[in-house]
Amino acid sequence: MPLAEATSLCPHDLQVHPYDLQKDLEQLQQLAIFCERFSPRTGLECTREHFFRTGNRVTDHQPQSLLIDVTGTSALFGSEQQMVRQLILDFHRQGYSVRLAIAATLGAAWALAHFSPPQKPPGTESWFATFPAPGNSHHDRTSWAWILATQQTSDGLEKLPPAALRIPLKTINQLRQAGIQDIATLSQLPRTSLLDRLGKVLLKRMDQAFGNTEEHFDTYHSPADFSIEHWLEHPTTNPRIIERIMLDSLETLTQRLTQHSQGILQLECHLQSVEKEHFQTNICLFQATTDSQHLSALWKMQWEHQSLCSPIQEIKMVAARTAPLESYQRDLFDPLQSNHSCSSASLPASRQHSNKRRLAHLIDRLSRRLGTERVLQSHLQADSQPERAYQNISWVGSTGHSKNRHSPHNASCSRKQSGDTPSTRPLQLLSPPPQLTVTAIAFDGSPIRFKYRHDTYQVDYAWGPERIETGWWRGPGIRRDYYRVQTTTGHCFWLFRELHHNHWHLHGEFI
Repeated sequence: MPLAEATSLCPHDLQVHPYDLQKDLEQLQQLAIFCERFSPRTGLECTREHFFRTGNRVTDHQPQSLLIDVTGTSALFGSEQQMVRQLILDFHRQGYSVRLAIAATLGAAWALAHFSPPQKPPGTESWFATFPAPGNSHHDRTSWAWILATQQTSDGLEKLPPAALRIPLKTINQLRQAGIQDIATLSQLPRTSLLDRLGKVLLKRMDQAFGNTEEHFDTYHSPADFSIEHWLEHPTTNPRIIERIMLDSLETLTQRLTQHSQGILQLECHLQSVEKEHFQTNICLFQATTDSQHLSALWKMQWEHQSLCSPIQEIKMVAARTAPLESYQRDLFDPLQSNHSCSSASLPASRQHSNKRRLAHLIDRLSRRLGTERVLQSHLQADSQPERAYQNISWVGSTGHSKNRHSPHNASCSRKQSGDTPSTRPLQLLSPPPQLTVTAIAFDGSPIRFKYRHDTYQVDYAWGPERIETGWWRGPGIRRDYYRVQTTTGHCFWLFRELHHNHWHLHGEFI
């Protein structure tokens, strides 16, 4: 319920605490590690796909369930029932009440745990039990557990609502409007009709729940601690000694990361003085690396103008963020020696990787000297207004495009895939667009003659108009008619007429 309604119902005894999304995720990850005593394969439900949500905007992208593969491990506890009792008992000791289900498929277990009523599933080998919370617990909620026999998977799911299939909320509403209230009715409909009307996600979830398609989940492992700590027996302010220790620590840290096939994306350098003064440097990288010399050079750029007032007694290096390393087999022959005319795209993967690594080092050095806010890359945006059709984002430390930061050519690739080509849009826009003086206009609205920078241009050819408007939600609307014109002098301009005030502007020039 909304906070205002809860406050009105409990005006005196209500305690309001903000929801900590990151802490909630970390606690769920700790529970996944805790469940490794029951199975080596434990993980969190996948949130990359748009399955059914509860509607809570805060938790829409947060995993809410633990997944445990108990295949072959229940015999270690005597039986599945004994393992369930032990697991719920351990959760009660930590103050949690749970809804637990065991089934032949992941989808069936998820459906039972979220939507099954508190009763025994069909089948003689199925099982249901309730586990009241202990008397000394801070909560009084009862835990429920279901075990659905493998041969009863279809019977156990048929009475559940379609939402138990982890399908999008839009699909659930469509099924509700069609009067489909359970999975049994949904299963009787033709698959071709379901595919055409509701999409392939519904059929995929049905096949996964009934065991017709295999489904896997990623096993969660606790992150490794990539940090090196060095205590100085004799504190010092000598920069050469500190630099030598930093380089040794970096080499040790990168060797450890290489063993795990990981590279550094963010490095934290901590210096602690004898007077408990703390110095910290954060180095964000464009590409994951284990090059200690490169990392040391970036650290020197940060500390070359720093002065220490008290001796340093502790040095600590922490790989705050890491990413998998890309490795390639070396070439037997050098293609540049055998063919001097080969292009960059025809180079082997190892040579291309080397070029990307050098470019990444250049971006890192420029970012350290100029600042990350000045080393930018352009990303196309889905916006009809030309000024908002792109966004400049830092090469280093950008979160919105962190998935693709390993490839320096994403901007060009995105442009190739877009519908706008250099023939319809100029490569560079003028900001703000200068106003023009149009002295003659054709009957179709295109300009015939205009003045720009004390020069008069005669239009030879014109293409347009192209109407561009913005949505009402942005405030004052923008309505423009764009024209591509070619003058008798050979210039190609991109003009527009602002329809509200009938003013002409130059937005760009084609080169």
